[in-house]
Amino acid sequence: MPQQKLALVLGGGGNLGVVQVAFIEALAERGVRPDLVVGTSVGSLNAAYVAFQDPKRNQEPLGEIWVGLRGQRLLHRNAFRIVRRLFRNRLSLYSDQFVTNLVRDHLDADDFANARIPLLITATNLSSGEPAVLSEGSVQQAILASTAIPGIFPPVEIDDDWYVDGGVAYGLGVEAAVDHGATSVLTVDLSSGMAYRQPRGLVDVLARSYAIMGQRRTTCLLEHSGLVAKITVWRPGLTAPHGPGSFDDMELLLSQARELAGPLIDLSLNDDGTFAAGVYEGSVRRR
Repeated sequence: MPQQKLALVLGGGGNLGVVQVAFIEALAERGVRPDLVVGTSVGSLNAAYVAFQDPKRNQEPLGEIWVGLRGQRLLHRNAFRIVRRLFRNRLSLYSDQFVTNLVRDHLDADDFANARIPLLITATNLSSGEPAVLSEGSVQQAILASTAIPGIFPPVEIDDDWYVDGGVAYGLGVEAAVDHGATSVLTVDLSSGMAYRQPRGLVDVLARSYAIMGQRRTTCLLEHSGLVAKITVWRPGLTAPHGPGSFDDMELLLSQARELAGPLIDLSLNDDGTFAAGVYEGSVRRR
């Protein structure tokens, strides 16, 4: 019998990344330790935390890091600052300083080689148009690349190539896990929480566009990647009331996610402790 390899895949979703925290906590409570962690876009931040977490050290809990962002904004709305940036750097509307500070303040090590669990971070090679998996060198640079929403944040140069958001080429990032030998994949799909509403700005348009792209890609993945690996998808369907660019909803979202995570995980568990393939939404299972 071939060796089983369990991968935890954390995809994009902007400020809904806080929802993934509840699933990370609930899996740990059930003694589930992945053999591989894959992060895409905002999921790369959470994935790095999981991969580098040392249970013997008193680290700041991931949930507290997210809740601590309350009152901050991912993107400012100062038109003068945006125009000034375009004159200085025509590659993006905003700088990536917010993400840079977040990684610098909360990631103890900056080398993939120091991860306690093998870590993969996805990105999109802007030069070739091909999907890319980053697994060596600077974790911070990889995260900046994976979260570089085209046009919003600047592309990141790594080894003479330019990279943007991993969600462009990879969607959730499940393919990267399967390509690296995962036989069972656990993933939290946040795109279902980005329900349609009248867009209030560029961020809303981008978030909804990414959600549509991600949902369609996930459907195809379940049909094809499922032939070589069991894929378990949890869709909590939570929505940030203040929109995708605000961190004012962190406590609310985390509380709601903690109520959902355990039941959804338990719903997907087989009697022998393995995970059943399928998509799990609320209390309803779809095959």
